Amino acid sequence: MSLWRRTGRRVRAIAQIHFSGGNDTTVPPEAAHRFAGRAGPACARIVIVSGMAHDGDWARAWPTLLAIEPACRSR
Repeated sequence: MSLWRRTGRRVRAIAQIHFSGGNDTTVPPEAAHRFAGRAGPACARIVIVSGMAHDGDWARAWPTLLAIEPACRSR
């Protein structure tokens, strides 16, 4: 079993948000989608920041992004 799959299973019940830049070619949004898929849909959420690159102005975006509270959805 791969490290990604093992880790995804271990964090399945931990509320999490994976932020990804819509224009990020270093760590593209697909990476967040793959990990969240392994963690399961109940507690893993993905937020794509439109127009943001890996080396974009994340400092400006963080105050808004950090206001999003991670939470698990009811089953």
